[in-house]
Amino acid sequence: MYQQPRYLPPQPQSWLIPNILLTIFCCNILGVFGIIFSAFSRSSWTRGDVHGARNWARVAALTFWLCLIATVIFIAATIEFEDGTVSWGFNVGQTEEVRLK
Repeated sequence: MYQQPRYLPPQPQSWLIPNILLTIFCCNILGVFGIIFSAFSRSSWTRGDVHGARNWARVAALTFWLCLIATVIFIAATIEFEDGTVSWGFNVGQTEEVRLK
């Protein structure tokens, strides 16, 4: 009996590389979860579970963007601009100041 080959849509982007880069360069722990979800997406695709691969890819993308937004907010919260100076860090202790010209 002849079976026609199954049509598979293109593999969804798993967001593995962006999540790895975000975890390395931004030191954000949420990126680890993004890497895990990306791996779930790839393994679902390998098993032939197209629906599961798409769902895990969406979760990995959401984790990537949330991680990126959290990093930007954290950086913005730790930089203060006052009187032409840039203060790095929270006002808990001593901060380093750089004069803007």
